[in-house]
Amino acid sequence: MKKTIFTLVLSAILSFSFAQKTVINSIADGLWLMPTTWDCACIPGPGDIVNISNNVTLNTSWSVVGGTITINPSGSLVKDNTVRTLALNTGTLMNKGTFVIDQVANYSGTVVNTGHMNVIRAFLNNDTLKNSGTFDNIDSLQNNHYLVNTSTGTLSADNLWNNYNMNNAGRLDLAYFLTTRYFINNGYLQANKFLNTDSCTINDSVKVMIDFMNAGYFKLSNSVYFDVTNNFLNGDSVFHDAMFINNGQVLIGNDFTNLDSIKGNLGYFCIVSYSANHGYIGGTVDICDQSPLTGPPYIDYNTGTIATTVSSCTLHACNVGINETAGTNSAVDVYPNPFNDLLTFEFKGTSTPNSILSVFDVLGQRVFTNTYNTNKITIERNNLKNGVYFYRLQTNAGVVTGKLIAE
Repeated sequence: MKKTIFTLVLSAILSFSFAQKTVINSIADGLWLMPTTWDCACIPGPGDIVNISNNVTLNTSWSVVGGTITINPSGSLVKDNTVRTLALNTGTLMNKGTFVIDQVANYSGTVVNTGHMNVIRAFLNNDTLKNSGTFDNIDSLQNNHYLVNTSTGTLSADNLWNNYNMNNAGRLDLAYFLTTRYFINNGYLQANKFLNTDSCTINDSVKVMIDFMNAGYFKLSNSVYFDVTNNFLNGDSVFHDAMFINNGQVLIGNDFTNLDSIKGNLGYFCIVSYSANHGYIGGTVDICDQSPLTGPPYIDYNTGTIATTVSSCTLHACNVGINETAGTNSAVDVYPNPFNDLLTFEFKGTSTPNSILSVFDVLGQRVFTNTYNTNKITIERNNLKNGVYFYRLQTNAGVVTGKLIAE
């Protein structure tokens, strides 16, 4: 699947404006450019106050210039079969119903979602984006100003680049997450790959399905779980000033590498495979490599400094990866795993969920995706090479993830 780069090419956007704002209400299902859809028997202008309580089809790309579009709970604004873009310049989009479009460019406006929003290709946010509803199936989301996902919000995207200020108090389900400015997590975050180059504060659980890298400042708060299925790397190859503060619990399913600084207060690292320290580890953190070559301290390869206050496998029981079965989950059975030809996903329970199944390789590339409406999904291996893969199964009830082994 070709990814949409975080640059929107806007075409066919209306640029005219009206000197006076007019309140326009939908009165029937119909096309945006059809006068019979609106109580004014006209077509709304970019500066008008538009209220939608019916099912309106957006059959043009549109620009909001100082105006407002409000989609009420009974209403919807859904694009037609052509690629459509909505641009906001000092305008407001308020969605309480259903909004589906290909691209949104919020240059200097406010977007608030409390309903269901689906931006298929790309969302560029240069001002304010607030989500308290369901915001899903985004290919690319770039935040250059202010983005907040509230405690009732669910946001899912293939690519999310936070380039200014982002606060999550709800749920984030991401394939790639890059944060180059300030990010605070007070909710749940799940990502295939997670890269931080600036400042992160993690106050609630994080699950990284493949690799994690910190090249900035990263703080894990007291007793918070940070689960990395594959590799953990702390280091800035240019300035060597990366700092990872662990006051919680870091579980690493494969390799651990520290190039710069790690500190913390009674936080611990549980490491399944190889561990290497080429920087500084201090504070009262606990390092527990479950396959140590030597010890204590239980670090396979150490060319840096480990303070005498750092303990080894003494603070907490550490058994990440030891009794885990790849691909199992309390909500779904995955079998056989490892697999040779056919692979089955079977939901537990009697309901039939609507689901989207995606499979990724160890580089984070999507190698398979499809939608289903059944309790039992069986897929063929086709041309998948031997190795480790990761699955992501999204349903109305949430997201199930796990590891697959093809042999």
